[in-house]
Amino acid sequence: MKLLLKRSGLRHCDPSAAPIPKNPAQHHPAYANILKMKTYRTIAGVIPILTWMAIFLAVQTPAQGSPIESGWKGIKAFVSTREDVDKLFGPPSTKVGGSIYQTPDGNIEIDYSGVPCRGPEWFGGEYSLPPDHIIQFTVYLKNAIPIEKLNWAKDRYRQDKSGSHPYRTSYYSIEDGTRISTNTEDGKEMVESISYQGTPEQRRAYKCPIASSKRSCI
Repeated sequence: MKLLLKRSGLRHCDPSAAPIPKNPAQHHPAYANILKMKTYRTIAGVIPILTWMAIFLAVQTPAQGSPIESGWKGIKAFVSTREDVDKLFGPPSTKVGGSIYQTPDGNIEIDYSGVPCRGPEWFGGEYSLPPDHIIQFTVYLKNAIPIEKLNWAKDRYRQDKSGSHPYRTSYYSIEDGTRISTNTEDGKEMVESISYQGTPEQRRAYKCPIASSKRSCI
């Protein structure tokens, strides 16, 4: 066949090697079907990947995120403000005895500073922070986390089992100003709450000269 074409002066064209026009569907209807098939395969491959990424981000827990010592969802004692928290979680559900925020992870109870160096200690009156800064907060987890899956600097914590409940344990880090409360059932120790009260350096830096030293931190 190739010999006959050569002798006749005609060119032999291999359809598989022919260049595809810029808009093939306008030249041949078969190309339209090919393009649809390629598009379908591409979308079919991309959609599952995007779906799994979305699911992964949605179910991330403290066990998978940043270490708890770095704060909770970006908020930190003595650093973050009421405005920062409201932007993350919306307005609090109550402001009686501390502001309580209802979040997908659980309830967060926050004590904010009031007038610097004035007012009761439990309203942050013993610190010189500007108003509406976080003094301390506690996260009460909606779904308890197995302690072995918690992302924490275990070596910096001391264990406290002095409470009246034999199955409850507290771990506290003076260095980080954090406390972890757990409950053990059926041999499984689960984290129920995490408290943040600022580091010793932060408390000393903002402590009012005449403030009482009776308040217990950690």
